[in-house]
Amino acid sequence: MAPRGICFEFAATGCCKRKQCRFIHSAPGSDQAPPPEESNRRGNSNTSGRQQILSISEKERQDWKKSMPSGSTHHPLLLFKLGSFFQEARRLLDGDAGVNQPVVKTLAHEDGLRCIRELVEQDFNGMPNNRKYAVFSTQVLPFLETVTHPNVLSSLVLESPVGTIYNALSGLNGDRAAKILGFVENVIS
Repeated sequence: MAPRGICFEFAATGCCKRKQCRFIHSAPGSDQAPPPEESNRRGNSNTSGRQQILSISEKERQDWKKSMPSGSTHHPLLLFKLGSFFQEARRLLDGDAGVNQPVVKTLAHEDGLRCIRELVEQDFNGMPNNRKYAVFSTQVLPFLETVTHPNVLSSLVLESPVGTIYNALSGLNGDRAAKILGFVENVIS
């Protein structure tokens, strides 16, 4: 009988301790599965006893999270990194659906909320028009596309983190929301 799918134990730990397992023992995305005996031997030689197999999109998400700007508020380097940070968040949402939840939850935690606050509290009025268009296209638009992505809005699990993001975006008395929406209106008109 041919294998029916990937071995869940192998997928989770990188090894399978069952002697006659009938499932596939290969990393996700590889074209061929080695025979179960070979993958079992390989897995048992793992000294740590656990090998994490990550999909490409999960590795990209981890790299994105590590690249998250952090530090004190109103730091010039933080503003410089916001564009690539929000662009990558948006790109990740178009990939593997399993990455949507961690991306949004990352944005809803302290460093993610700090990035959102830095985005919204920029001095938009003092920017020359060409800078406004650049900030809009590289920072604001990718952020808005991220928090209004159909996969994000349709997920019941993400309602709470999205609410946290919207609260941070709004600010006290809606001041931040008024500022960012005024900026968007100014740029697109």
